[in-house]
Amino acid sequence: MNLFDEIRKWNEYGNEYWNARELLQILGYKSYKNFKSVINLSLDACLNSGRAADEHFAILYPGKQWEDYQLSRYACYLVVINANSRLKTVAKAKEYFAIHARIGESVGADELDENGKRIKFRNELKSQHQQLHSAASRDGQLKPEDFAIFYDHGYKGLYGGLTAQDIAYRKGLSEGQNISDHMNSDELATNIFRASLAKQRLEKEKPGNPSGANRIHYEVGSTVRGLLESQGLTMPEDQPTPKWSIAQLLGKKKKKLLQGPQMEMFEDEEV
Repeated sequence: MNLFDEIRKWNEYGNEYWNARELLQILGYKSYKNFKSVINLSLDACLNSGRAADEHFAILYPGKQWEDYQLSRYACYLVVINANSRLKTVAKAKEYFAIHARIGESVGADELDENGKRIKFRNELKSQHQQLHSAASRDGQLKPEDFAIFYDHGYKGLYGGLTAQDIAYRKGLSEGQNISDHMNSDELATNIFRASLAKQRLEKEKPGNPSGANRIHYEVGSTVRGLLESQGLTMPEDQPTPKWSIAQLLGKKKKKLLQGPQMEMFEDEEV
């Protein structure tokens, strides 16, 4: 029998799990203290994916000398991804837990609550903005000092003339707070669409100068706004601002999780 099968257990709902202290021994870690840092990295990855981390990481006896975790298969997969790759057993563990490696990554937005959607979409918007940044640098010849104006053109088109600063003011944000961290899921999804279309237009048209790139971004924003209007949907500037920022959501989720234990972990999970 496989080593990981030997230490696999089932909870009262018939769902499989692995104890962290048993897993660390097989992976070759000498102390729980060192392994805890791997668990923390994996927790963050789970939270950032928008999934309910308490369904995958159930802490036992928090803060005690014998603290432990019950880890779902998905949690184990995240753990071995973040583990020390120089340890021989880690490669075998990746292969074993990769059987369901796509569980967390393939979750559709309709399976998440609003907070989960916000976290998932915020990460997607960040990725889209990185790609848009690259396209604007390459095909629009934008320099670092040009990007504030470039993004404002996109926002002006989408938000009916409002700049990023105007949007922040409407949301009641303080200086330095990122407007994307204070958007609900619908507003984030709209901005993902705006960023994706702008990137594609830049790559197709290759304006070669900042003014052309700004024009394209504004036109894309206006096009997306027009689509919302044609469907009778809420304009992005009229979307309600969530009570908690993305950073606060992640902090609250992690704090709650670490206060455990969660006696009903995995109750509705399918693996």
